[in-house]
Amino acid sequence: YHHKGNEIIQIPYYEIIYIAKNGHDTILHTPDKIFVERISLNEMVNRLPGNFIRAHKSYIVNVHKIKNLRLNQLTLCNNEIIKVGRNFLPDIKTKLLEIARNS
Repeated sequence: YHHKGNEIIQIPYYEIIYIAKNGHDTILHTPDKIFVERISLNEMVNRLPGNFIRAHKSYIVNVHKIKNLRLNQLTLCNNEIIKVGRNFLPDIKTKLLEIARNS
């Protein structure tokens, strides 16, 4: 859910492509909108289902929105490129291989 003024908007998980940290703001990116929240990425990742994974200290990605992983970069379904932090790369590879095996 996204809280804006007096309105609370439901954002379906499947619509979220990735989440980025920008200063004190956490920005949720969907195909057609951007939502800004004041919440830490650690708190955000703990609230999300298992198809969301930390890719960098500044990014959480929806693994179902990843087109490919090349070296340390993810290309997402909207053709944006997200750099993968070296500490997060093994978990990303494991998750993508797990999804590929189960498909």
